[in-house]
Order: sequence, then C-alpha cells, then structure tokens
Amino acid sequence: MKKIKLTLLFILITISFQAQKISGKILDENNNPISEVRIGIENEEIGDVTNSNGNYTINLTNIDENKNVKVLGSEYDIFTIKISDFIKSKNYNIILKKKIYSLKQ
Repeated sequence: MKKIKLTLLFILITISFQAQKISGKILDENNNPISEVRIGIENEEIGDVTNSNGNYTINLTNIDENKNVKVLGSEYDIFTIKISDFIKSKNYNIILKKKIYSLKQ
C-alpha cells in the first residue's frame, strides 16, 4: 500500500511540473484592460489573444524555460520576458506602455 501511495505521489508531482497553464491580464498604464493583444512563446505556435477584459491563458507544457514570452499590441511597445523569470514572478498581469511616435523632419 505504501508503494502505491508513493507511486501516485510521484505521478502527481511529475504531472504538475509538466503541465502549467498561466493566466493573467494585460493592462495599459492606467490599469485598463487591453483587448486583442497577442501573447505567446517566441518562435512557437503557443499563445493566446486577450479578450475584452484583457484576460489571457497560455499553456507552458514542455516549453524550454530559456525561451521568451512576447506580448504584441498594435499601439503598444513590445514586451518580452524570459519564461523562467515570468514563472518566478508569480505575477502574470502585464502593463504595456503606449508607443511614442515621432516624425522625422
């Protein structure tokens, strides 16, 4: 019986390390949610687009933690962070800054 419990515990621990979904919000500098912003893993087909409340969910199952999470919004600066730093922060809300345009004379 003890052997079965240890085996089940090992399986649960292994699954929890492999499957990691991360959810959060993408906000502007005034803490307003931003919709239709793309967030994903750089050079992977993994990601999401924020809904009208700025919410997103991405699945980080079997992803190299040295890769980057990249956030792209048409009117905002690109935001990039290494997956390992993103996970460690435990804060999955991201604040984007507006792009500043200048005209060359």
